[in-house]
Amino acid sequence: MIIAALALGAGAFAHPARAATLKTVAVQNTLSPEMAFAYRKFRDVAISDASPRRAAVFAQLRGAKCLFKLDPDGGPGATVACQRGPTPDGRAFGNLGVPSINVAGEAGLASRVTQGRTGVYRGDPSVVATTGDAVPAPGSGLLKTLSFGRITDAGDVAFESTISGGAVVLGVEVNQGIFRCAGGNGNCSVANGGTGVLTTLALVNDAVPDRAGREFCAFEELAASSFGIAFRASTKLDCANNAELEAVGVFRQPVGGPIQTIALQGEPSNPFPAPGGTTYLLPQAPTIANTGIVAFQASTTGILATTVLYRCAPATCPASPADDAVSAGETDGPPDNNLFVSFFTAPGVNDAGDIVFDARIRQLSGVHQGIYIKRAAGALDVVARTGDLSSIPAATFFDFAPPAMSPGGKVVFPARVKQTASPHTLRAVFAFE
Repeated sequence: MIIAALALGAGAFAHPARAATLKTVAVQNTLSPEMAFAYRKFRDVAISDASPRRAAVFAQLRGAKCLFKLDPDGGPGATVACQRGPTPDGRAFGNLGVPSINVAGEAGLASRVTQGRTGVYRGDPSVVATTGDAVPAPGSGLLKTLSFGRITDAGDVAFESTISGGAVVLGVEVNQGIFRCAGGNGNCSVANGGTGVLTTLALVNDAVPDRAGREFCAFEELAASSFGIAFRASTKLDCANNAELEAVGVFRQPVGGPIQTIALQGEPSNPFPAPGGTTYLLPQAPTIANTGIVAFQASTTGILATTVLYRCAPATCPASPADDAVSAGETDGPPDNNLFVSFFTAPGVNDAGDIVFDARIRQLSGVHQGIYIKRAAGALDVVARTGDLSSIPAATFFDFAPPAMSPGGKVVFPARVKQTASPHTLRAVFAFE
């Protein structure tokens, strides 16, 4: 029976056109590290260059929803946290956020917890910060709803939080910020025994340093690495002016350095950044490598109305607009020449500047999906496409969920596969190393 065979451990399948190996990390209906429960569905994933447990996988089980650390080579997994399980500060986990994982194998996440609170956690887990912790200067008030717990290879944890009781400046309530916890025992919650230092990185109503007169009005998605942070935010010339249209941007901040504007709605963008050419219409969520390279998706307008995956390396960007790595309307090259129709969510990026992405593609048989890596040197590698053989014997890929990439270039992604045996459709998580 195929399920019994899969339960023995991770499989590996070397695609003849690939230099890497495709591995099975976890499969629906096999037992999870919570030994009484089998996997049912998979949602959010992250991967690091740690060994042996390199992948963080959020899974729905038959009876629970948990975050696990799993080994693509078949070693034993471990439970990080489960909904309704105990938190280290004496409450219970609620909805778990999208995970992160660093080279030491430490997971980072934000989560709702009981009594209307939220928190950011690291490790197995321990507290980083929680609702009610004080906002460090120059902010004021208390942390309220925490999100985007991003742990880095340096061991720092960056997160966003709404703020209760923040100052009102020129008619604008300072009600949100971005923060970093570093040093000490990795815990910045004084009430929970923390000896780490919590730093305010950005606040609502702060000036955008390289855009005179512009202010941050709200923060959206956040990514972090040892280099610093990248985030998406809405901006205005006056956040108190409800009639003013916002301009959404992608920003980067090195550790200890100033915030840089990577892309801003209405400003010039590749492939035609000259006046009258192409401009950003709506930048999306970014990711950032340990080398400071930022990858993000954006729609464009002007001479070219399309969707593009951009790469911004510190050596050249933002002095020059971000490079257009892949555009909708391009193909994945011979022999198939499948057309990229659109892209899903944020691309992943590694320290070399390689970008992993999930695309909707048009094949001769219709519209399907594929996961690809666009190398910094220009080559395009296929990870998996609809109809390709998976690492599960006699199973082919059906559809995909968004991938993630490690600093060293490892890739992890959830997918569904089809097989002739029953059940005919299986959910699984795969690694490409």
